Amino acid sequence: MKLLKNNKLQLLIIILISIISKLYFSPNIYTETDDLIAINQIKNYQNINIYDIANDKESETYGSELKKKIRQIEDFDNSFYDGLINSIYFLLKRVAPSKHSTFAPLQYFLFSDVYYLGDTYKEIKFFSRLPSIFFATLTILITYLFAKTILKNQNRFLPLIPVSFVAFSYPLMFISLRSYNYSAGVFAVTLFFYLIYINSINQKNVLTISNYRINFRSSLLIGLILSLLAHLSYVILFLSPLFFLILFFQNLFKNKILSNFNYNLIIIGLLFTIFMAPLLTYMLSLNLNEYGVTKSTGGEYYEYYFNLNSNSNTLINSFQFYIQNSYLVIVKNLSFFIDKNIYSNFLQFLILILFMLGFIFSYKIKDKNINYFLNIFLIFIIFYFFLVLFGFVTLGPTRHLNSYTPLLAIVVCLGIYGLFQKLKFINTYLNLIVSSIVIIFCLNLVPFYKNYKDAFNENLLTKEIKESKIGLIINDASLSDNICLMGKVYDLTSISTCPLKNNRYTHILKLNNTNLEYLKSNNLSLAFINKKISNDELLLIQKYGFKLQKKIKNIKFIDNSPLYISKYVPNYFIMEIYK
Repeated sequence: MKLLKNNKLQLLIIILISIISKLYFSPNIYTETDDLIAINQIKNYQNINIYDIANDKESETYGSELKKKIRQIEDFDNSFYDGLINSIYFLLKRVAPSKHSTFAPLQYFLFSDVYYLGDTYKEIKFFSRLPSIFFATLTILITYLFAKTILKNQNRFLPLIPVSFVAFSYPLMFISLRSYNYSAGVFAVTLFFYLIYINSINQKNVLTISNYRINFRSSLLIGLILSLLAHLSYVILFLSPLFFLILFFQNLFKNKILSNFNYNLIIIGLLFTIFMAPLLTYMLSLNLNEYGVTKSTGGEYYEYYFNLNSNSNTLINSFQFYIQNSYLVIVKNLSFFIDKNIYSNFLQFLILILFMLGFIFSYKIKDKNINYFLNIFLIFIIFYFFLVLFGFVTLGPTRHLNSYTPLLAIVVCLGIYGLFQKLKFINTYLNLIVSSIVIIFCLNLVPFYKNYKDAFNENLLTKEIKESKIGLIINDASLSDNICLMGKVYDLTSISTCPLKNNRYTHILKLNNTNLEYLKSNNLSLAFINKKISNDELLLIQKYGFKLQKKIKNIKFIDNSPLYISKYVPNYFIMEIYK
C-alpha cells in the first residue's frame, strides 16, 4: 500500500525497469547502417593524426589550401606547432561522425571515449549504445519535471502517466538501442519546450527570463543552454524561432514592447546566434540543409512527404495526408507494445481517443498552467504543419518525429485525467493505468527481443569461415556492413565493404577476375552475405567453376516489421557459400 501512495518510489521503479531492459537488450539487438556510422567514424579516426590526413593522396581534397598549410607545418618539425595542431585535431576528431552524417556533434564530443571500448561485436554494440540509454533516462526525468510543473495544481500521481508512456514506448526504446543521436534529440526537444513553458508561466528560477532587470548572467546561461541543445540535435535549430516568437508575443500582452523581459530576450537571441555561428557555418559547408527530406525522413516511397506542387494534392488528399500521418505519429510513437499483437490496433485507437480528449478536457479544466501548455503545443503544431506544407520537413512515425513523444504523452495524460478527475478513488485508477502500461510493456519484451535479436553471430560466422575456407566475402553496404566490426571475421578473410586497415576511407572490393583467380588457385571459397547476386557476378563465378555449396539463413523479419519505426530496416542473415 505504501508503494501506491509514494509517487517518487514509483518513478524510481519505472526508471529502473526502463534502464535494466535497455542494458540487457543493448548488446544483443541488431544493428543497421545508420547505427554503424558513429562507431565506424570514431574508430577509423582513432589512430590517425592530422598529418596522416593531410598526406592522404587518395583524398579528393589533397590539393586544398588547408592541407597544403598542414603539410608545411609538418615540414617545420617544430614540437610546439606539432603539439598545438594535434591538440586541435584531438578535439575535432571527437566529432568525426558529424562530418559524415546529419548527426549533431555534441553527443560524440562528450562520449567518444565510450565508443573506443569493447573488442567483440557484442561489446562494441553495448558500449556505443550507452550514451543513448543515458539520454533516454534523462528524458524520463525531464518529462516528469515538465509534467509535474504543468499539473502541480492537480493530482500528484498524474505525472507518472506521461513518464510511463515515455519510459515504455517501444519506438523510443528502439532508438535508445542505437549509437546515433536520436535519443539525445528527444531529450533536447523536451528540455527546449520545458524552457519555453517555465518562461511562459513566469516560474521563478535560474532558467527564467527576468522582467525586473536586465540580467546578462541569466541570459548568457539560457542562450548557452539553447546552443548546447542545438549541438545535441539539429531539430532545435528549426524549432528555435518558436522560443523567441512565443515568449515575445506572450509578453507583449502583459507588458510594453520596451520591457526588461524583451531586452533580455534580445540578449539571449544575440548570444544564441553567436554561439551557433560556427555550427551553422559547418552545416552549410556540408550542405546539411539539403537533407531535410530523404528516404529516412520521408519513408521509402516518400509517403510522409507532402509535395505542394503535386497535381494529385487536392484539398481532400491533403486533408487525408495530414489526418492519416498524424494518426501514425501519435499512436505509433506512444505504443508501449509492438505492432504484432492482436490487441495493438485497439490500444492504438484508444491512445488516439485519449489524445483527442486531452484537448477537449484541458480547456474545460480551469487551470492556467494546463492552458498555457496546450497553447504552446497548438502553436507548435501549426508551425510544424506549415513546414510540412511547404516541404521543409516530413510527417510520419520515423525516428525523426520521436522527439515529440513526451509532448504527445502529456496531452494523452490530460485526456486520462479529464475522464477520471471526478471519480472517487482516482489515485487507484491512475495507479492501475500506470501498472497496466508496465505490465503490457513487460509482456511484449519477449516478442520484441525475439524479433530484434541480432541475426548475425560473430562466433558462428567465424567458425563457418574456417570450415569452408572462405577467402572473400561480398556483402551489402547497407544490409551486412556490420561484419566489419567483427574483429575475428575481419582478421580471417577479405570483406568487400570494409575499409583497409588504418584507413578511414571505405574501399569497395569488387568481384573480378583477379580475386576469383586467387581464390581458385588457393582452393578458397567465396561467400555472399545479404547480397543479391547480379547476373554479371553469377556469370563471372560460373566462368571459374564456382558452384553453390551451402546456404545459411537466419531471418527475423524482412517486410513484416514488429514496429513501424523499423519498417524499412530488416533483420536477417543469408549467407551463400560458393566453392
